[in-house]
This record gives sequence, C-alpha cells and structure tokens, in this order.
Amino acid sequence: MTAVEDVPKNWSRISWNHVSFICPQSWQPLEVGQRYLVLEDKDGPVMEVKWGPVKGRFSHKTQLKKLASIHQRKLAKTLEPCELPPKWAKSVKGFDASAFSWHGDDAGAKGLLLYCPDCRNASILQFFKEGAAPSRVLESFRDHSESGFGAWSLFDIYAETPDQFQLTSHSFLPGKFSLSFSSDSAKLHLYRYSPASVLLANGGLEGFARSVFSDLPGEPAFSKHMGWEAVEFEKLPGKGLKGVLDKLKIRGAWARYRLWHLEKENRILAVVMEGRKAEPDLFDQICAHYEIT
Repeated sequence: MTAVEDVPKNWSRISWNHVSFICPQSWQPLEVGQRYLVLEDKDGPVMEVKWGPVKGRFSHKTQLKKLASIHQRKLAKTLEPCELPPKWAKSVKGFDASAFSWHGDDAGAKGLLLYCPDCRNASILQFFKEGAAPSRVLESFRDHSESGFGAWSLFDIYAETPDQFQLTSHSFLPGKFSLSFSSDSAKLHLYRYSPASVLLANGGLEGFARSVFSDLPGEPAFSKHMGWEAVEFEKLPGKGLKGVLDKLKIRGAWARYRLWHLEKENRILAVVMEGRKAEPDLFDQICAHYEIT
C-alpha cells in the first residue's frame, strides 16, 4: 500500500487503526478517537464511523439498540431500520450489511451496520448528507489489512506500522502530531513537527532533537534519509549483567531515534523505537514508510 494508491483526483485516503476508505478532499477530520472518526466539510459534519471487534455472535438488532442509546432520547425514538439502498448494497459486498436512519429537529442521517466475517469487526457508518459520495466511500471501505502492516493516513501524514504494534495514544496539535504504539517487547513513537524553518533556526536538527527529547543516548550520527538531511541517536544493549537486566525492561536495552527535515514541505518527521532487543531492520522499514503526503 502507498499513500496515493487508487485515489481519484480531488479525493483523499483516510486510514486509521485498521479502517481505510477514500473520501472527497473537502471532507476533513473533525474528531479522532481510537476507533472513531468524524469528518466535516465547510457546512458541518458529513460522516461518522465507529468500529471494533465483536465478541460472540453478531446481531444487527443488538447493535442498532446500542446506537440508539447513544443518541438523545428524542432522536433514539426516530432511529429505525430501513431498506438498504441498491447502490450501497453493491458497494459493500463481502460485508453482512443492514441500513438505518434517524432524524431530529436540526439533523438526521442514513447509515449502515457492517459486519466482516473474516476479521469479526463491526462498523457503524453514518452520512449526514445525501449525494453520490457515500456510495464511493463505501465501495472503498476496508476494516482490516492482509499485508501484516497497518496504514495511517490522516491530515498530511502517511505511515505503515507492523500489526503487532497497537495504538496506545495520539495527539494532533498545531505544530506537533504524535502517534504512540506498543507491542509485547517494544514501543514505537511517530512525530511530525512544523514549521521546520522556525524550529531549526537556532540549533539545526541536532539542537531541535535535544530540545524535544531530554534523554538522547550517545553522540549524534548525521546522515541522509531518503535524500533528506537526518540525525540519529542510538542506545545499544548493555554488556554482562547490565545487558541481561536491561532486556527485562521494554525501555531498557535498546533505543533509536531518527529525525529528518523535509525542506520543501517545511516539516520535521521523527521515529523513536525502544525495546528489549535491537531491531534495526524493522526500524528502517518503518522510517521508510513514514512520509508527508
């Protein structure tokens, strides 16, 4: 998968925590949760999607009741199953699907409950505006990957991370984006900073790295990453008894930091990985698939 794969002109790909779909470029993230997204355009919210694993038997009726309980009482009374539009049905082949609608004084939506028998995930998608876009969004909707790597494409970043790393936290603030992941033996952090021209003005990449990471190990190593200026710091496993004790702690044995400057995009990207053992090849692979779109 790549950041621009199968994306029509004036459309964007959104990928987040195993879910992926394309949408008009005018649809931008409004709310971002672990398994929750709301997109908006200039007039307000246009789409909401929630997803998660299903334990036991999946029931459309049960899921619809849960959805109704989320809404205000007066809206819950109007939420009901409806006929699956033919264009939508054609777009979601491979899913167990049912449709619903609800309306209130100032808002309403038509949506789908989707269940994937392969990965046992259930998804609820709601569209707050009618038109041709929902059918195209649904046609592109995926709730799992078969490559062993998950894609993350939101705002102006694109990344791929191994499936063993689970998202633990995220933050999208002006000037700083961060995604943090954890596996059984390692932790992974992705950062995006801007504007680089201001942040690098006084100390360059090394100075900036030391200003944002207080415990950088060793001496800086300057290099090129995919043609961009980069700096790295690495902590190697200790020797003897210290090395044995270090490997008992996720943060103890090995850590590697890489920051690089995308001059044209005026961005700084950084990858930090720490774990019980050195995994330089995996680290390089993650860095190679982290970019600005």
